[in-house]
Amino acid sequence: MLINDGYTKYQTIQSIGQDADDLGDRLSELTMPTSLIHGQSDQLTSSVWGKRLSQPLPNAQLTLIDCCGHLPHVEQPNDALEEALVIQPRFIQHLCNSS
Repeated sequence: MLINDGYTKYQTIQSIGQDADDLGDRLSELTMPTSLIHGQSDQLTSSVWGKRLSQPLPNAQLTLIDCCGHLPHVEQPNDALEEALVIQPRFIQHLCNSS
């Protein structure tokens, strides 16, 4: 059972931030095109986290979807799919070039 209280939410957000800090150095090693799709109105993880995760990624594209919270693929599925498809050709090209 998930407890829906301020402390649990705070701890969850803190752990997400800590994970981002721990990954910072390693993210720069990912050279493939990467799409980060984030809801502009996300109340669980602010768009600041999306920006923070995208910075060390050399080929990252961050998209903030308007009128969308934490689940872009559920709340704005057409917009999320459109953004995911934008990066697909670049990702496939990367795979072909790396083999």
